[in-house]
Amino acid sequence: MSWDLRYGGRKLGSNFSHLIWSRFIVEITISKVAILMPSFKCKDIRLDCPFEATAKTSAELMKMIVVHANKEHHMKSLPHDIMEKIKKAIKP
Repeated sequence: MSWDLRYGGRKLGSNFSHLIWSRFIVEITISKVAILMPSFKCKDIRLDCPFEATAKTSAELMKMIVVHANKEHHMKSLPHDIMEKIKKAIKP
């Protein structure tokens, strides 16, 4: 993550101790924030299915995948080999 300290839209240098904080409004902007969330696509395990999912955690994502597999692919439970393919296909 990187950040810039700005005043009035102008980027301030690293030495900004001369500012009197009580008299100025400083805008802090955060840029280039990369949030890596686990994601999965059925196509990644060679299924002809448009399903794609992203979640905050791997556990949440697995729940979504299991619900999808049950509802759309009529799989009451996921065999071990399919689970392994799913785990390998999950992208951070």
